[in-house]
Amino acid sequence: MWLAILLLLIIGILAPLFTFNLDTYPEPWFDEGVHLMVAKNYAEEGKYRFGPAVGPTVIIPVALALKIFGMSLLSARWLMVVYLSLCVLIFFALASYLGGWEVGVLATSFLVVSPGINLIYLGRQVMGEVPAVFFFLLGVLLWIRGIDNGSIKNRNLLLTAAGLSFGLAVLTKNQFALFFPVWILLWVSDKVFYHKLKSRDFYIPLIFLVCVVLLWYGGQRFFLQTGDRLAAQNIYEWKAALNRGFLVINRSRMEAAIKFLVGPDSFFAWVIPSLVYAVLLSLERSLKGVRWAFLSLVVLIWLIWFIFFSVAWPRYAVLPLTISAIFIAKFFNDLLGGLSSAIRELWTALRSRSWRAGNSINVVILAFLAIILIRPFYGRVTEVIGPADQSSVGMAKYIQENLPPDAVIETYEPEVCFLSGHPCHLPPSKIMNAAIRYVWYNAAPLSEQYDFLELAPPFLLIGEFGHWVDIYDEDTVHKFYVLEISIGDYDLYKAK
Repeated sequence: MWLAILLLLIIGILAPLFTFNLDTYPEPWFDEGVHLMVAKNYAEEGKYRFGPAVGPTVIIPVALALKIFGMSLLSARWLMVVYLSLCVLIFFALASYLGGWEVGVLATSFLVVSPGINLIYLGRQVMGEVPAVFFFLLGVLLWIRGIDNGSIKNRNLLLTAAGLSFGLAVLTKNQFALFFPVWILLWVSDKVFYHKLKSRDFYIPLIFLVCVVLLWYGGQRFFLQTGDRLAAQNIYEWKAALNRGFLVINRSRMEAAIKFLVGPDSFFAWVIPSLVYAVLLSLERSLKGVRWAFLSLVVLIWLIWFIFFSVAWPRYAVLPLTISAIFIAKFFNDLLGGLSSAIRELWTALRSRSWRAGNSINVVILAFLAIILIRPFYGRVTEVIGPADQSSVGMAKYIQENLPPDAVIETYEPEVCFLSGHPCHLPPSKIMNAAIRYVWYNAAPLSEQYDFLELAPPFLLIGEFGHWVDIYDEDTVHKFYVLEISIGDYDLYKAK
């Protein structure tokens, strides 16, 4: 009964956090705008025109939502709330299966409130991180249940489903291809150390993972009219991902990654200690040890990549931080001898006035847990209910009411293009590689590599992202354009 009440309380807290002010928080921005535009084009024209940065598991459902419920931000975001809810549900199920319901509740609390994971911010918008994490965690849970299952038929079915889920995770976000080295290392670890699994426990999920990926990219190549172009774009995007943020060695980005992982946003630097604890748990030569070894390898490989070879954006660390939430919850629950038991003992000690030294230690531990949960929780609540910046909506409304419907706007602010429904010209996708190198690696500014005057656009819109990447030279803008209106961070110019 108490567990049911607790679950209802959690749902009562999460529901408004996931849905309140859904159309205004987070404020639409560049990445979400790109994904919305792709989904809108697919809904209207039936043509898929996007590479592997965010996969069909996001674009196609969002396109269906837009087609059925209307071309609005809210239609798309409600679909993402479904993904967000499923992610939390599967995470709770996995954490509970590994450590009991107390670990499940504590880990889910860490997951939701952590500013490093930023689950609510990412999960409420049209992005790929939360859906990818959902598919990956589902695959982990299915695989663990599979290796625990004595029935060969059920075992193979669960292993197959796990492989399909892992494949969908890789399709959703291309950095989840890091699964392959994790899987190989886990396979070798079992052969050398655990001796608990059969080869089929590894090759069945791997085969179906590869099938999912090949079917999608092969289907695009051979069954779509634009297959040749899409194949070339996919190859280009994979290469570009390697060059701009997937396999990049840069000292300043390494320092930024380390600073993030040891800072307060990443569970107050508990990521590495919790990984050490998980590794200790994995030393048990049993199926339980294999479970912890799998998750430990995921966190270890991802963190190595995040620190040494990535551009070190915090959202690149979402998966290892998510799994670390389970490690941290498991550690503190074991340290307390069970969360509920510790609380009952403290209550009994207070009522009977039989205080012991162990009770004082538990009070300190519980106080620490309260600090690392309550303060971030307050931050997430204020973000959701706080005043929203609606500059993008205001600019979109102005464009709808004042610009000629056939006047093309040159811009690097796709969110306004989606919100306004106005024809826009966006810089080509290759410019993104140059933008990342300019902002993070001190390369040449984009204004030296992109001439927006070639198309002689009658209007020019520069917002936060356009200013950030310096794509439109200020002197050139003022020479050929006059400012018509500024709304928040957005400046709309008209050709002279």
